Amino acid sequence: MRSVSGTVRAVVLASAMLVSGVAGGLPAVATGVHAAGQWPTYVNARYGYRVCYPAGLLRPAAEAPNGDGRRFNGAGGAVLRVWGSNNALNDTVASSAAEDRKRLTQNGQVSYAVTRPNWYVLSGRQNGQIFYLKSMLAHGTFSTMELRYPAAAQRQWAPVVARLSKCFSAA
Repeated sequence: MRSVSGTVRAVVLASAMLVSGVAGGLPAVATGVHAAGQWPTYVNARYGYRVCYPAGLLRPAAEAPNGDGRRFNGAGGAVLRVWGSNNALNDTVASSAAEDRKRLTQNGQVSYAVTRPNWYVLSGRQNGQIFYLKSMLAHGTFSTMELRYPAAAQRQWAPVVARLSKCFSAA
């Protein structure tokens, strides 16, 4: 029988191999992105949400003048946008997801959707790009992140999406 620490070590190693691309044969550009210090965290002072990002793939632009968010630009047209908004119209998570779905299905399609009481995720393709949107409702505000990248780079960006989804959090 394998010890608990041995099992944990095996899971950590397998996860590291998957994220770094060793197990999946991902392009070298994704290798090492998971290393310490290369995933800084952006914290939004106005809305309190936070998101980490791969500094080796995305470069932060200036924060929006109204302080609601930031854009991160990457090679090949990849873009991560994060923003907060007051829920002035008292939207529900479901109604907000429906509005985003409507926007994203113009010239595109949603292929993955999950809605929970306080958050939702929509993912799919639009205009030759893959999008991944996650939005959370907390304390009367929506905090949203949307990553877009070329469909041809899906193998490179899949581990990035997984990590972004886990490190994105609302206040």
